[in-house]
Amino acid sequence: MNTLARILRVLLGGCVMLFADVLGRTVIFPFQVPAGLLAAVLGSPYLLRLLKSRLHCFRHVGFWHSRLRVSERG
Repeated sequence: MNTLARILRVLLGGCVMLFADVLGRTVIFPFQVPAGLLAAVLGSPYLLRLLKSRLHCFRHVGFWHSRLRVSERG
């Protein structure tokens, strides 16, 4: 299952870059927008959502860590 997930991630990443390249060539017709710029614009909402969900899991660690600091200061 892990190998299949990796293959699907690679294919999805290639499709996103292909979509960003085609979109960059057609958005402003006489000019071209770099594919990396469009890929960053398209991928940043997903990255922010992923980071938010990961930080939500570790929020309780910061609470206990701050409590330990207060008790150590004495």
